[in-house]
Amino acid sequence: MDTKVGEFNSVYNSLTVTKETTFEIGIKEYIDAINNNQLEIKAIEKNIKDLDLALRIEKDYLSRQSQERYKEGGKWIKAETYEGKSISFAEVSYKENLKIAEKKFNKKVKKENDKLKELKIEKDNIETYFSTVVWGYELSDKSSLKSVARNKKISIGTKPLKRSLSNQALGGGFIKVEPFFEEASPTNNPKNTLYIHSKPEDPKIIAAEWYGFDENKNIKKNRKYGFHIKQSRIAYLHL
Repeated sequence: MDTKVGEFNSVYNSLTVTKETTFEIGIKEYIDAINNNQLEIKAIEKNIKDLDLALRIEKDYLSRQSQERYKEGGKWIKAETYEGKSISFAEVSYKENLKIAEKKFNKKVKKENDKLKELKIEKDNIETYFSTVVWGYELSDKSSLKSVARNKKISIGTKPLKRSLSNQALGGGFIKVEPFFEEASPTNNPKNTLYIHSKPEDPKIIAAEWYGFDENKNIKKNRKYGFHIKQSRIAYLHL
């Protein structure tokens, strides 16, 4: 994954951000593929511009050459019939040389345009391949014991993922993030998972609830019970 803000620790694959920070998470394989594709497209577009410039220079040269030849007189001013018109040999020579230059130009440009079409198809294929990406994005209090579940609030194919931390995610806990394909399962591999947490600040209680009780407030059988406090700067506090 690729991140653009915050403090990234490559050893733990963790990102530390502040409450006010909106962060963006990209998929490295997708970013690299698109960037390489775009670099090749830009290189070819530059080649086409260079060829166009070279043709314009060649045309200017041939025009000046024709004028100089006509001034020389002799055979260059001799009239000839060319494409149904009577023109000087200098102009005939200019038109023929121009055709040769344009033919070479068109051949080279066609070759570059063919490459451009292939690269644009390649870009579409990249987009199609990553169109089924989904995101595991959830609050967690343990780094690697449980696979991150798909967050269905995030639309399929979203990339990059833009987020800011909610109050529940601030403090000692962290958000586990992993992109994976819809038809696949999260790897739960630390190399593919990003752990996001915030810089500590003074905590404030934002919610509190008992757990382990049924609707009649009786303790559920074989269930742990206690008091769960959510604080704005601490992810989990069980009492």
